[in-house]
Amino acid sequence: MNTNLMRNFALIVLSVAVSHEPAMAQCAFEVAKLTASDGMALDGLGISVAINGNVVVVGSPGVNDFGDNTGALYVYPYSEQGWLQKVKITRSDGQAGNSLGITISMSDNNRIASRLLWLDEIHIFEIIGGVWQDVALLRSNDHAPLDEFGFSLDIEGDVLVAGAPGDNDLGGSSGSAYVFERDAQGQWNQTAKLLASDGDGGDAFGFSIALKNNIIVVGARDDDDPNGNFSGSAYVFEKDPTGQWVQTLKLLPNVGQVIWSFGEDVAIGRDGNEDIILIGEPHVSTIVPSGGAVIVFERDGNGSWVQTAELVSSDVANSDTFGRNLDMSGNIAVIASRGADVHGINTGAAYIFRRENDGSWTEVQKIFPSVGNTRDWFGFSVAVDGTNTVIGAFLADANATDSGAAYVFDFSACLPCLVDLNADGSVDVLDFFAFITLFATSDPAADLNTDGNIDVLDFFEFVNLFNTGCP
Repeated sequence: MNTNLMRNFALIVLSVAVSHEPAMAQCAFEVAKLTASDGMALDGLGISVAINGNVVVVGSPGVNDFGDNTGALYVYPYSEQGWLQKVKITRSDGQAGNSLGITISMSDNNRIASRLLWLDEIHIFEIIGGVWQDVALLRSNDHAPLDEFGFSLDIEGDVLVAGAPGDNDLGGSSGSAYVFERDAQGQWNQTAKLLASDGDGGDAFGFSIALKNNIIVVGARDDDDPNGNFSGSAYVFEKDPTGQWVQTLKLLPNVGQVIWSFGEDVAIGRDGNEDIILIGEPHVSTIVPSGGAVIVFERDGNGSWVQTAELVSSDVANSDTFGRNLDMSGNIAVIASRGADVHGINTGAAYIFRRENDGSWTEVQKIFPSVGNTRDWFGFSVAVDGTNTVIGAFLADANATDSGAAYVFDFSACLPCLVDLNADGSVDVLDFFAFITLFATSDPAADLNTDGNIDVLDFFEFVNLFNTGCP
């Protein structure tokens, strides 16, 4: 290490050293309730949600602009005025029952993918010339009625994965998943069809999908093997050296029983350099009937996926179905319990969990709308990005009966204080000296910018964080 450089930085930091108090117990706050400007009864706004940076998209499959349930997508970009509706995306040639918006996903470059229910198609929307346009139509090469193509989907960059839990290749409703990739000419092509190596009729492989960092996780919530009827499973696919997607593992909980629906929802996160898989099992009854749980998998020192944690809400109750919907960004996971009885029966709630530096998990807050009603089903959909989460409540009576709504929560204050290195609850000169020690010994805790290297950039990051303080 360059000790002279370190001493100079030390003088800079010490000259502006201040003490910052830690965050209060409540660290996530409702910052917006999203509704449709033209919302009508039974629109179902919030049945699906997506967020990327400062853009939120909410699906509303019950919109009737061009026939019964032709559907729509509502786009809410963030501005100085907050999260406000700017665009409504519809298809003028829509067919009744297409339910645009029933399933959606959004990539980092703001591509929106949405299923058309009746046609078993996926459409991709992009901004061209400042206008959202329908730029691609995706169908499986072996499309068949009742495949439920697009029942689940995820898009990342130039790759999209769509689940088809009704596919019959390995038996009735054994299920499959399709991979599409965008070529250099901007065309989307099917490049793979994924099947479970031990698939069987009724597995519903493809019921849930997650895609991140060249990892695909496919949930098969009704798989019977090996834990009994509807115990569930999930499968991991990764690219081999030739660029082919291959199944690398079948995920099962350490303990499994019938009707646990392991794999009902899945998510992939990345905390620093660590890949993390979350698998929901909303009907697990280890504490109370259908209270629910989420199983966490991480890679061990050999690169193998192993179960490292089981997450359960602190106030789990009968039929909460915790884990039925979930998402993760950075070291924060948001897990819904849409059956929770907060303002009444089935108003719904969600829980924010934080992964700590030692790999343990902490439940930091239970969140729910400031105003809610019976059977809102807040938590029917969940998306997380950066320091915000958007959560759908498609049965909320925001404009009219079951018109639906979605809620944005800011959880920036829930993030760990990276520069409180001595964990005394404040940021002061003692933390600076602690960082110097970590830096000089190349301790991984000094990699504050999480680029895998410990260098001067981490010192700049420390200075920035130190001066900002903890939330």
